Amino acid sequence: MAVIRDRRGNVIWNRVELRRDLESLSTGTHVLSSSQAIDWMQRVPTVTAVLLEKHRVAAVASTSLLSTCCISATLIVERTEPDGPPERRMRYYRYLLRSVADGRLYQAGPDKALDDLPFDHHESTRPHSLEALLASSTSVP
Repeated sequence: MAVIRDRRGNVIWNRVELRRDLESLSTGTHVLSSSQAIDWMQRVPTVTAVLLEKHRVAAVASTSLLSTCCISATLIVERTEPDGPPERRMRYYRYLLRSVADGRLYQAGPDKALDDLPFDHHESTRPHSLEALLASSTSVP
């Protein structure tokens, strides 16, 4: 996983606020509305979709236990760059989320290496797999 690392190679985790209670979501993929996304995503006008995949992992007891092996959820963020080259208008990023037992949430990323997904970091249009998922969702209540 190619998330942001410090000089020693440690993954950098940043505390974030998700406008949706992560623990109340069922395991699986959820489409988040813009009002439910992480606060910084709401301020970026090019963010056009946010998918959250909740994993079945318990919260860790403290921040000293944060790692990329047992993440609570994965966010796939879609950004539309209207002024970008036609073959690179759609951009996709992966972020890792890890919850702590006291309710705090930490994010690592972005990760542009999406080799395990059916689309790449740059696309000319929204991939069919995402189009179908977004079209069938009314987003998380």
